[in-house]
Amino acid sequence: MTVKLPLAKHPLGPFELTGIGVTTHQGGYPVAVLTEGRPSPTVHFKRRALPVSWAIPRWDRAVSRRAGPNGQVRQLKELSEAQRRGLRYEAAVTARLEGELEGQFISQLPFEFRTELTISTAIPDGIILSVEKPEVIVVEIKVSHSADALAQLEFYRGIVAAAFRLRRVRMLAIVQMCEPWTRLPRKFDVVNELSDALHQENEYLVLVWRRP
Repeated sequence: MTVKLPLAKHPLGPFELTGIGVTTHQGGYPVAVLTEGRPSPTVHFKRRALPVSWAIPRWDRAVSRRAGPNGQVRQLKELSEAQRRGLRYEAAVTARLEGELEGQFISQLPFEFRTELTISTAIPDGIILSVEKPEVIVVEIKVSHSADALAQLEFYRGIVAAAFRLRRVRMLAIVQMCEPWTRLPRKFDVVNELSDALHQENEYLVLVWRRP
């Protein structure tokens, strides 16, 4: 079904909704497809993807959050309640992934990388190293699906691809909430099972875990 709507107000900013194709995935879960229009969501993530000449995963610096967020939250009292909620959700998702994908999911793995401008470090929320096929999935964990999630995943994808040159790199946002009309400059499919996220071939997937 294709809907045509006038200029709309949205938490990410105003934009035209003309030409959004909204269909349903198996089980009735929504799939939002951007077919045309001029989205202008606000992106707070400031780092931008640049060509990467080389990247190295620093396995010695990987961080597990299995222990939970309580100590971390107590040390960061200046954070807002929304930010604390995000930390709690990220810790819960990380613990579940480490349990269900032991040996495949690596949390907070730093990557050193070089662009034409500088040598720097990037730390995605996590990566999943497939044992079934030559593939890496870059994971970003958010309470709500947003343009920031995509911006961060796009940034990390180029770095991870430079570090794992013989593997295909896909992107996965794991969120607690996802509005099917979220406007992004890239098509995304919504799934609600980790197995679907692992076995589908889509370049960008959104996995909704309301209660990780």
